[in-house]
Amino acid sequence: MKKLSLILSVAFAILMIGGCSKEQSKPSATSNRDYEGLSNECGCHCRGGKVTAGSLLVQNESLNFTFSFHGDSEKKEGDIGEFNYVNHITGVHRHGDVTCLVIIDNVAWFVGVEGDNSETPGARAVWKADDNGEGANDPVDQVSVPLFNQSSSVANSVCDCHPSINPTLINIAEGNIQFHKDLEE
Repeated sequence: MKKLSLILSVAFAILMIGGCSKEQSKPSATSNRDYEGLSNECGCHCRGGKVTAGSLLVQNESLNFTFSFHGDSEKKEGDIGEFNYVNHITGVHRHGDVTCLVIIDNVAWFVGVEGDNSETPGARAVWKADDNGEGANDPVDQVSVPLFNQSSSVANSVCDCHPSINPTLINIAEGNIQFHKDLEE
């Protein structure tokens, strides 16, 4: 009986692994998410929305990169945005599609997949961003350094509103992050 159980378990695992395509390995768009259920599950306030960031410059003693991205988790099909990252120290350029955007407790979390012409095509990236307001007296907007080459389990943890990683937010030197519509509270 134990031998039969082991054989069935191995057969099931092979079927599951063999049945995954590249498309299925991407985290799904977040437009049909049950945000209330996810919020209850993670003990946080999780929702979808639209976020844009143009020409962000992050520059300090150890970092020098530009980063632009946009995502709209209300979009119903396909990729929900794109990103473009250039490291001005190493010359690395990464570009791809945003596949997931969730806003957890007023911080936007993104998952992206690098495109065919990027540094590592098909690799997943995770980052977060915070729009701290538009007024002259508001704090500076912040973004994390994108974490490239992330596993599907890390990407899915972000999309399910319980990130298994926590990249540090850094003040931007130039540019703007904008949470659109009724996302500002």
